[in-house]
Amino acid sequence: MFTQTQFRSRLKLRAALLASSVLLVACAPAASALTVTSPTEESEAPAADGSLQFSMDAGSLATGTHVETVAAVPVSDDLPYWEVLPEYTRVTLQGYPVSSHLMQPQIFIYPVE
Repeated sequence: MFTQTQFRSRLKLRAALLASSVLLVACAPAASALTVTSPTEESEAPAADGSLQFSMDAGSLATGTHVETVAAVPVSDDLPYWEVLPEYTRVTLQGYPVSSHLMQPQIFIYPVE
């Protein structure tokens, strides 16, 4: 069995690995477009126009995806700081098996510039 100290050290290690992964993903170059491909399509080569290509096997997660660009929300005196956002891409998973949940299954892709 794990002692409480071993559990905490493993939890800290997992948190550090997760934070490192997020930082590595955030360092990817920003792109102007998104292409969602199925795993059967060839998507090994980068796009010629430099657009972002996103490949996801959603076979067990969803039956499809809906990709949309969400407009930026500029800084305003009427808005709190947490509502100010850059233009970003939202991928909504359709046919997700958990339907009785408050949140929608979505992936948000923000530019890092």
